[in-house]
Amino acid sequence: VSYKGLSKEASFWSITYNSMIVRLLIWKRYGAEAIGSFVQIAILTAVFFLFATAVGFRGYTNFGTHEIFIFFLSGFLILVFDGVAIWSPVNAMQRELYNGTLEYLYFTPMKKYPYFFGYLLGSVITSSLTGFIPAFLILIFYANLSIYNIIMIRITLSLLILSLMSFGIIVSLTVILFKQVQALVSLLGITIEFFTGAFIPIISLPSYA
Repeated sequence: VSYKGLSKEASFWSITYNSMIVRLLIWKRYGAEAIGSFVQIAILTAVFFLFATAVGFRGYTNFGTHEIFIFFLSGFLILVFDGVAIWSPVNAMQRELYNGTLEYLYFTPMKKYPYFFGYLLGSVITSSLTGFIPAFLILIFYANLSIYNIIMIRITLSLLILSLMSFGIIVSLTVILFKQVQALVSLLGITIEFFTGAFIPIISLPSYA
């Protein structure tokens, strides 16, 4: 008779679920994060509206304040999840490093990707509650979106999250080498936001950009 000990092999989804619960518990116990997110939404929405009254996009002669504000609100939805996809795995790695449990995590037979994936899912849920849903509701009512447009926006953002998730996990691995990578992550975030059409249409960028 062979004995494998008392430990059980954890499945991918079991690890994902439990790490997601950990992220949600952290968010629940630190209410300042949720309050800060709501305040940030209000401030950024007001700032984007002021921008919309003062700027114009090259190549879009018929874009007034109404159309530009809608564009900025759409870009803000991307901003919410692009920050989650990049920062969440990095924050998870730095938390383990700060707590002194990073070595333990990597020496256990537990799979690492579902751990980061679950932490990321937890961040997606919290960001949806405090960032995406309020901004999306504002966009729906301000732009009078149709059901088709709402569905297409949700599909597009879902694909965006999936494409950025693996990127964020790869970036988080640099924490092992460099420990402090906030500047690098911020630089990558700014590049994604401003050079992928989130805040400035591609056609309005200089030809060499």
